[in-house]
Amino acid sequence: MSLMPLARIATAVATLAALLAGAQPAVAHAAEQDGDVQMPAMFGNQRIDLAGDWRGARVCSVWRAQSHVECFADQAQADRRAATLRGTLSEAQLLASCSTPLRLFQDADRKGRMLQYFDRGYWQNIPLDFNDQMSSYQTGSCTSHLAEHSGGGGYWYPGYTGPNYIEYWVGATWDNRVSSIKND
Repeated sequence: MSLMPLARIATAVATLAALLAGAQPAVAHAAEQDGDVQMPAMFGNQRIDLAGDWRGARVCSVWRAQSHVECFADQAQADRRAATLRGTLSEAQLLASCSTPLRLFQDADRKGRMLQYFDRGYWQNIPLDFNDQMSSYQTGSCTSHLAEHSGGGGYWYPGYTGPNYIEYWVGATWDNRVSSIKND
């Protein structure tokens, strides 16, 4: 029986320690080519650049039931719009979405600008102008996955991403690193 190289032993020990601590280790994944929908971001009747000036918007909803990323001045407006939109969806559309969204925040402690995702079942690339800007998140009613590259490629965030969870800061290793998400 051959001995494992020291690097493999160290990796195995670190993985075991993370599992015993309740965390899931980051694992590299191949990118899936599904659901790369780059829609324009709209705040009222104005198109906005998510990397630049949001023109008073603080929350943007990404939902396949819409033809664009829809932005709002505050969370209450976004919640009212989501309730209205949910009332117009077919049963199939409702089943393909989470009842409450995954929320990605630009800053730690759920502060700063926010994108929220309702759709489930496929990888969604974060709009290029908000890519790699997430520092904290709040999962909704679905389990979510956060990946470092588009289409779920690269490493997946190793922290807990089950339903109804808040991560106030993803840590230095994952700060401003997420490029795609998937709600199950």
